Amino acid sequence: MATGSAQDIWEAPINHAKELKSFRKFIQIEEDEKCDECGWEREDIKHVLCDCPALEAKRRELHEEPIVMNMMVMHPEICRKILSRKYKTLRIENPNTKSESGQPVGLPGTSGL
Repeated sequence: MATGSAQDIWEAPINHAKELKSFRKFIQIEEDEKCDECGWEREDIKHVLCDCPALEAKRRELHEEPIVMNMMVMHPEICRKILSRKYKTLRIENPNTKSESGQPVGLPGTSGL
């Protein structure tokens, strides 16, 4: 059974939190938190990883069985891939990759964004 490190568990939601419309509304840079993909009332991490019908095909490409929230702990690499496919501007295929400046790629404020 694969398990993620504490760093892996937190990187998936933290790296992408700024892209989630629920977070963007919270920090007042979006007027609503509706999912742009399917129109659901709140685009949060659970909706993107588990529930969004518009992202179902992308999830199935990476994992045959339904995605559940505890996969952020058990299979963080799958969650990172789902999120990176939704938010194509973020590069986090390997969270240990360093940029030329030595910063982790994909973290806010780095060249990986």
